[in-house]
Amino acid sequence: MSIFDNLRDWLLRPLMDNATRERITFIENNRNYRRGVQPDTMKVRLGRGNDNVTLNLVGLAVNRSVSLLFGNGVEFDMEGEGETPEQVYIDKMYELNRKEILLHKVAVNGAEAGTAYIKTQPDQLEKDGVWYPRLVAILPETVTIHTDPEDMEIITGYTIEFWYKGADDKEVGRKQVMTKTYDTTEPDDEDNVDVTAEYWTVEDYEYSAKTGNKWELTGSVKWPYAFPPMIHTQNLPACDMAYGEADITPDVIALQNKINYNASNEGKIIKHHAHPKTLLFGSGTRKRVDDSVDEMWILPAGSDAKN
Repeated sequence: MSIFDNLRDWLLRPLMDNATRERITFIENNRNYRRGVQPDTMKVRLGRGNDNVTLNLVGLAVNRSVSLLFGNGVEFDMEGEGETPEQVYIDKMYELNRKEILLHKVAVNGAEAGTAYIKTQPDQLEKDGVWYPRLVAILPETVTIHTDPEDMEIITGYTIEFWYKGADDKEVGRKQVMTKTYDTTEPDDEDNVDVTAEYWTVEDYEYSAKTGNKWELTGSVKWPYAFPPMIHTQNLPACDMAYGEADITPDVIALQNKINYNASNEGKIIKHHAHPKTLLFGSGTRKRVDDSVDEMWILPAGSDAKN
């Protein structure tokens, strides 16, 4: 992350609530550990070289878990015998969306963040004259889940928000808000009861100099299907929130740091003490001390040379 990225985060993250900031920081830190981008556990002295060692067991654990989950592939079997039109459609849709790679991304996102998301974009992929939806594994740190205040298992909306540098090198914010809406029709003549239909509304917002540095609605559509435009799944279930539990937890990170510290210390001990040094006293030649394994230490003549 560059100094400009840090400055951007410093300016923009105060606009977020504490829970959102903490969730983003948690996910970014977990992703770095999974990739092996981990902090040095020993101090690096100028001119002494870096003796820190990283044994990325966090990344290994995530890769193993993802392989166990999806390594043998997944088959979707629709109801009915043989290749029904629905089965053919589903198989072709997942083929166009690179099913194995898509599921791998979803699993890694879940391990890092605790929650994985798939967004549906209708009619984005075409094959033999038939249009299929594109399935996108959304970055978890960009998503906020909205729930019923009295029941966290009832999802009332999703917000996808992200920032990037525009053509003029100024920050631009994009936000898509998906909201569940209830549409009550007139009472049914036969049963004399209200019929309430659920549907989703998708709204797009922009925040930039063009909008006066405020969020401005740029588009709104009614989602034409009964199911939501995005779904989420918990990596591990959590009893106190809609988000799931990640595989990478603070205790795992603490253990990873200890492993790196011990490995770094062992490497430094071996570097300095595993090989006996050959010393030459009183040669009259001054030479800079070289710590290389196959080098001789040559010390100048003098009564104090052996002290």
